[in-house]
Amino acid sequence: MWGAELFLLGTLTAAIPVLIHLLARRKSLPVYWPALRFLLESHRKTARRRKIEQVLLMLLRAGILFLLAIGLARPIIRYASGALAGGTVVIVIDNTMSMGAEEEARSSLGEGLTYAQKALDGVPDSAFVGVVPVVKDPTLGLTGLGKGVETARACLRVVKPVPGRASLAAAMNEALRLVKSMGAAHQEVLVVTDLQRNAFPVQGEITEKAPAAVLTVVNTGRHSPVNATVEDISAFMPVAAPGGDLSVTGIIVNTSSTTVKTIAALEVDGARRSTQEVTVNAGGRTEASFSTRLETAGLHLLTIAIAKDALEGDNVRHAAVFVPQVLRTLVATAQDDPGGQSPAFFIRCALNPSSVAGDSAGSIVVDECNMLELGVRDLDQYAAVLVNSDLDALDDHAGRNLERYLDCKGTVVFFAAGEPMKIPQPDSLAFSQSLLADPLIRRLPGIDMGPFRSVRIYATSEIPVAPGDEVVLKTAQQARPVLVRKAAKGGGEYVFALSADPEWSNLVLRGVFPLLLQQMVYSSERAGGAVACRAVAGENVHVPVAAESSYDLVAPSGRIERMHTVGGNLDTGALLETGVYKILPAGGDELAAYVTVNPPGPEGDLNAIRPDTVAERIRGAAGSIFTVTGESELNNALTLSRKGLPVYDYILALVVAMAVFETFFASRITPADDRKRTGKHVPPSDDLKAKSAAPLRPE
Repeated sequence: MWGAELFLLGTLTAAIPVLIHLLARRKSLPVYWPALRFLLESHRKTARRRKIEQVLLMLLRAGILFLLAIGLARPIIRYASGALAGGTVVIVIDNTMSMGAEEEARSSLGEGLTYAQKALDGVPDSAFVGVVPVVKDPTLGLTGLGKGVETARACLRVVKPVPGRASLAAAMNEALRLVKSMGAAHQEVLVVTDLQRNAFPVQGEITEKAPAAVLTVVNTGRHSPVNATVEDISAFMPVAAPGGDLSVTGIIVNTSSTTVKTIAALEVDGARRSTQEVTVNAGGRTEASFSTRLETAGLHLLTIAIAKDALEGDNVRHAAVFVPQVLRTLVATAQDDPGGQSPAFFIRCALNPSSVAGDSAGSIVVDECNMLELGVRDLDQYAAVLVNSDLDALDDHAGRNLERYLDCKGTVVFFAAGEPMKIPQPDSLAFSQSLLADPLIRRLPGIDMGPFRSVRIYATSEIPVAPGDEVVLKTAQQARPVLVRKAAKGGGEYVFALSADPEWSNLVLRGVFPLLLQQMVYSSERAGGAVACRAVAGENVHVPVAAESSYDLVAPSGRIERMHTVGGNLDTGALLETGVYKILPAGGDELAAYVTVNPPGPEGDLNAIRPDTVAERIRGAAGSIFTVTGESELNNALTLSRKGLPVYDYILALVVAMAVFETFFASRITPADDRKRTGKHVPPSDDLKAKSAAPLRPE
């Protein structure tokens, strides 16, 4: 059988050398030379040999053209029937959101599923067949190996785009492990994907090797349609209290090759608050900023959405803000506060200025305790714990309680003297050795404290600036560093210091310092006692919770699932819905934690990588590799891998060898041919001279 029958027409070119040979024949003019008449017999022998050489050269050239056409037609030596019996076939299906992008009512996933179903045609029930999705989807059923094709076909019929974390490399590694696990003679892996640039593995990510397997990559990627995506959303609430102002910013990205105009809308709890028109250049990005107000306490879902386009899964991104009725803060001191002038009194007044007049009103409520009580206090009800002591002054019970509270995303502020201590948490915030002067602070909320939970304030006056540090603020007169962001893996580290010396810093006496302390409390991820978590769809989240043994996980759709804690953490399992999941004590309604789930960021990239890049990245993963872009190429690849042994490589190698021999052979016989064609006199060779010099015998 043949892989490309059309090239068989090329066998007709084998007649070209024959025609040239016949048309180029010329009659030799007889030249009578009496002196050499007795050499006629020798000349006849030479002519016959030359004629044979010319015929062989003609046949060699015709054979080169004939075999070249045969090789390009991709001949296949058929196996015996039933080659797939007992074989193993695994289909890797790309079910990321980008596969659902539609163009002219067609999608990459729809074409890919059609190809996958056709790939199962002809696979006998005795073969082992499996399906591996790129994004884990528990609704698919079979995702491993099973005997026969019916279960795999049923699995493929329900595949849909899933907004989860994609790892095409992990899926291909799993498929290669499965296909070689059975040790079958025939091993086949079919990868159906749009070759999305951000999802396709880079070279080296495919670690599994299946030398006996045939790997076929089917590219269903389409031309990039008009598509914009909400890449990110951020929300900032300077005062986390009912009636507080809220700033929301979304990043809109255009993945198309043309300019996109769209409408960006801000929704709060499903109700549209405001809209604005945005224009994004081809391949560019822009910001959409909104300002609103949250009037009531509780958990609020914020959404930035754009108009529908080719890919709807990336048009929405969520954020969540929990607004407590009041924020509770605990201040711990080394001793009781008898006279009201201790550091605890100062901190309490800074957090809640109305408490100076004995008024308990305000958005921050301050509780106090001594250091000995820290080990037994229930800290989960507090947004922040402020400790007027260094770590060395804490006993073991207090230290463990604070460490557990930090693990549950609480904010701890230490007031200490002397040199700053190294903070082990990569996402901690250390304030040390800095001056903040009022004229230099344009907007305190611009100092982002969201990623940080542990804050340390030291009474020092100099900031050593290391390479890689960023000086955020400095003094106007002496240009001394005021606020420095230290380089840290996985986060940042802010450093500043306090001093009551007006020659260096009167920050502790200025109104900006109470605002700064309040901002530490407002930015806590445990505001109001609820733990805030963020995740990508399809991801498992380990939520730090209190001692209760069971909780209710409420999905955005309203579905409720009862879960139990293990080691102080709640494993949510794969979160497939986008939006906000609520975690409540079993049977209760008090919010213990919430998880904001968004689709993965790179889904908006609809550009496929180059085929040569595909081959380079998957090289060595299997014994034979095919990359195809359509149905006919897929049929040829399946034919080669299932029904026969391709021999065209050997034929083409023989063609090259024949061409080399033809060049050598033609160079050996050309001089004699030239003598015949030109008719020029060439001196006789030495053997002819010898024969002519010999005595002649009469006949």
